Amino acid sequence: RAINGNLTVHYRDGAAAPEKTVRLALQGTGIVLGGLSISGNAPTDFENVSVGGRSTKDLTLTNTGAGEVRTVSFNAPAPFSVNPAESCRQPLAANASCTLQVTYAPAAEGRTTGSLTIVFNDGSGTQKSLARELTGNGVALGHLRIGGTPEIDFGSSALNATPIKVLTLTVTNSGSGPATIGRVNLPVGSPFSVVTNGCTEGLVLNGGSGPRPGPGRRPSCPITVGFAPNVVGLAEARLELTYNDGNQVQTLHRRLFGQGI
Repeated sequence: RAINGNLTVHYRDGAAAPEKTVRLALQGTGIVLGGLSISGNAPTDFENVSVGGRSTKDLTLTNTGAGEVRTVSFNAPAPFSVNPAESCRQPLAANASCTLQVTYAPAAEGRTTGSLTIVFNDGSGTQKSLARELTGNGVALGHLRIGGTPEIDFGSSALNATPIKVLTLTVTNSGSGPATIGRVNLPVGSPFSVVTNGCTEGLVLNGGSGPRPGPGRRPSCPITVGFAPNVVGLAEARLELTYNDGNQVQTLHRRLFGQGI
């Protein structure tokens, strides 16, 4: 609201004349300002993300002031990007919040830094900006997958049949870096067994950015599994494969099932 007042100055000019007075009218308008803050610690670190992959974090944008905030723009340099919720593009009342989705999608190996910048009007008539440092590390990680469907059906097989029914599963590295095979396991006593294992422990499967296949290095490997039921009815088990993706140990599973007749 507008506030009026007067500045009054009393003075003598050195003459014998009486004291003189000068008055100046004053007027001002008080305004309530808004202000923005971003949740979490700075910088926002996406840590290790596979080249060609992506990681997204939700950040909360809050109006910490007493007045309304109107956002103008949201920017983040590649390989970062920002997707504000629609509510972030609307006037943000005091103490109100909205969500920003910030994504890191590295196209090359190495650490990357950038800044998320939000331009806004806090009610003062002058645009302000808020920045948050972003950082992430692009790494060439392996990503193994077992071909076929998530559940492998061996169909029906007679008890004690010879030869036993077999299926070959192909393990492929679809990641950007190498992956090192760990162990291939099936439950002890299961009617399913590994007949031949081309995915031996320590074998390196190359990814999209890995070196060309050489001794001990290739993009895929086979596992042949047999089914030899010893009782009539449904039999099932879970095949487990562990591997190191270049950052940590991962585990793959496939459900196997078949019918003994």
